Amino acid sequence: MLLVTGCGRSGTGFVVQVMRALGLEAGHEVGYNLSSHAWNQSLDVEASWLAVPHLGTASSRIHVVHQVRNPLNVVRSFVGFGFFERAVDKPYRDFIFKHAPEVIKQPDAIDKSMMYWLAWNRRTQVHAESRHQLEQLDAVKLQTLVRLAGRAVTVQQVVQVMAKVGNKYNTRPRADLTNSEILSRPLGARIHELAAEYGY
Repeated sequence: MLLVTGCGRSGTGFVVQVMRALGLEAGHEVGYNLSSHAWNQSLDVEASWLAVPHLGTASSRIHVVHQVRNPLNVVRSFVGFGFFERAVDKPYRDFIFKHAPEVIKQPDAIDKSMMYWLAWNRRTQVHAESRHQLEQLDAVKLQTLVRLAGRAVTVQQVVQVMAKVGNKYNTRPRADLTNSEILSRPLGARIHELAAEYGY
C-alpha cells in the first residue's frame, strides 16, 4: 500500500494517472478527503494532500512518500487560480485552517500560500519514509514507487506511460510573480531554508 502525499499543487494527481496507466488500482483523494481519513482497501495507491493531518494514525503497512514541488511554483499556482479567494474552494481552505491555523493568520493570498507550503510539508515529513522532488520524478523513481505498492514494472513500461500521460495534467493558471517578489516577503527566509533542505 502506497500513499503519496504532501502539499497541494505538488503533482499527486499526475502520479495517480501514471499508476492507473500501469495497471494499478490508484485513487486521488478517495480514502483521504474532506469527509474520510482512512485507507480505502480497494486501492494499491492513494495520492492525497488531505491525508497529511491523519498520517499519525495511518497503518504501519502503508508506505508514506512525501512528494514536494518547488515552493515558488506552488505559490504561483495557488495565487494564480485564486485558491484563497474562490468560494468553490472554501471547504478546502477551512480544512487547511483547521489543521494549520497559522495559515489563516497571514495577510494575503501570497503569504497564505507560503505558510501553507511550509506548514503542510513540515507536517508531512515527520511521518514519511522517503521524499522526492516532483521535478526529479523520473521513470526509475516511479518504478520504485510501483514496487512499494506491491507491483513490478519495467523502466521502459514507465517511460512509455509517462510519455502518454504527459506533464500537463491538472495544470492551472500561474501568477506572474518573480522569485524576489515572493522571497522578499517575511516568510521568504523560511521558504528558502526549507526548500534548501529539500534540495532546491
